[in-house]
Amino acid sequence: MILYRAGKANAVDSNEVKTGERTGNYGVCKEKYGLLIMRFSVFCLMVYLFFANSHAGVLSGFGAEGGLSLTSQKLNYTTDTKNEFVMKDWDQHGNAGIFFQFFDVKFINLDLDITYNQKGGLSKNGLLTSHVDPVNGGLVLGPAVDVWDRLDYISLSPRAKTKFTIGRFEPFFTIGPCFDFLIHGSSEFYSTDNFKKYEVSALYGVGVGYNINARLQSFFEFLHQPGITPICSELLYSPGGGTSNLDIANDVLKFNVGILYLL
Repeated sequence: MILYRAGKANAVDSNEVKTGERTGNYGVCKEKYGLLIMRFSVFCLMVYLFFANSHAGVLSGFGAEGGLSLTSQKLNYTTDTKNEFVMKDWDQHGNAGIFFQFFDVKFINLDLDITYNQKGGLSKNGLLTSHVDPVNGGLVLGPAVDVWDRLDYISLSPRAKTKFTIGRFEPFFTIGPCFDFLIHGSSEFYSTDNFKKYEVSALYGVGVGYNINARLQSFFEFLHQPGITPICSELLYSPGGGTSNLDIANDVLKFNVGILYLL
């Protein structure tokens, strides 16, 4: 079943297809659940920072990192069955930020990242346009157009890092939650007014550091950041009269380089 989204002149004619806000207990429960996760996580983060600042020597280093982000989005739409559509073309964006390292011991430490993240999705020729035939009034399908959006976030990510040393090299594995706050959005298909102002995602990956000297370390890391909470929930109407609940979630692959200064 083809779904159509109204609102853009080069996408779908607003006279044929209407869209509306998602309704029902399902959407309300997901919204409340997301707010509860966010509030509890921010509380835990504040407790952690208070504890860290209350103990001398807890902060063990700081640094900067950034790199290339390959971004995509998953669109889950539900009628009588649940279907998943993945934007097939990975879009290229960037990320950059600073981080602080705490509790550095032999095999483990904690990092707190503050990052500017660009996310979004791209599907080339991913949407059929349409218009009303002026003669018989029927719906006529037009050419396919690109579907894309670009979302800018400020992200907070407390994550654990396990590591071991091989000479000057330090391979590591890292994992933790990520809390993203939307600061700007643009789209060729969706109304970004309906995008949520926050997102909760997971962040995990592997990397390797190189100890330049006793105080300075360079590193490379590969990270996967799949979205946990949807960034948008809407109710779509199809030309045949059916409806579909649409959830959109981000998915990001990061290739970063950085520098760490040890205190």
